Amino acid sequence: MKFKNVIVLMLICSSVLISSLSGCAWPRRSDLIIDEIENTNVTYPYNVTVLFSEVIPGKPLKETVWDNVNGPFWDQKESQQIGFTQNYQVNNFLIPPAMLPLMAAAPDITIDTQIIIPFGNIFSSVFESGVKRTFKGYKTCFTERSPILQNSENLLQIEVDSFYVWEYPLNHINFYVKGDTLFTKNDQIVKIYSFEKKFLQKKVGGIFNTHKSFIKEMNRLANVYAKEITVEILQNSIN
Repeated sequence: MKFKNVIVLMLICSSVLISSLSGCAWPRRSDLIIDEIENTNVTYPYNVTVLFSEVIPGKPLKETVWDNVNGPFWDQKESQQIGFTQNYQVNNFLIPPAMLPLMAAAPDITIDTQIIIPFGNIFSSVFESGVKRTFKGYKTCFTERSPILQNSENLLQIEVDSFYVWEYPLNHINFYVKGDTLFTKNDQIVKIYSFEKKFLQKKVGGIFNTHKSFIKEMNRLANVYAKEITVEILQNSIN
C-alpha cells in the first residue's frame, strides 16, 4: 500500500510540474477594449470618405494583427483580443532599424515573450471615432474595390507602411509606426502627409502584477498611442 501511495504521489507531482511548465507557455489573452477620441481640436465643414489601405493583400486592416516575431498577419480572432505568450522560443524578435543601435548598446537581456497587438483594429476604430468628431459626415472602407469610393468627393487614404511592437527593457512595451496619407478632392491631390511616431519604454507592470493587469495596461497604452497618431494625422493631413 505504501509503495502504491508513493507511485500515486509521484504521478501527481509530475502532473503538477508538467502543468506548471506548460502554463508558462500558454497564450495569455483578453478581449480587446477600444476607446474613442473625445476631441481632435480641429473640424472640417464637409463630408469625407476614409480608406484604410490593406497591409496584407486582400485582407482588411481592421483584421490585421502585429506581433514582435513575424510582423503583420491576418487573424480575425486575434484582431478581437490582445495579449502575449510567455516562453516563446524564437531566435530573433523584430526591432525597427532605428532602434537597433540602442538595443546593441543595451546590457544582455533575455526577452522571450511574443506580444500580440491588434493594431489594425485599434488604429482604424480609434481613427473612425476621431473622424466622427472632426468632419460633417463620413464613410469608411477597407479596400480600394469598395463601391463607396466611386462617389467620394473628399477622400482620405491612409497607409500603414510599418508597425513594430517590442519589449525593452523587461516589462516595458514599445510601439513604432510609419505611414503615409493622401487627401484628394474630386480625384485631385490636395496633400500628401507622412507620419512617424515612437512610443517608447512604457511600463506595463512589475513582478507582483498578474498577466491580466499586464494586458490591461498594454490595451490602455495601445489606445493612447492610437489616439495620438489619429490627432496628428487629422491636424496635418487635410490642409
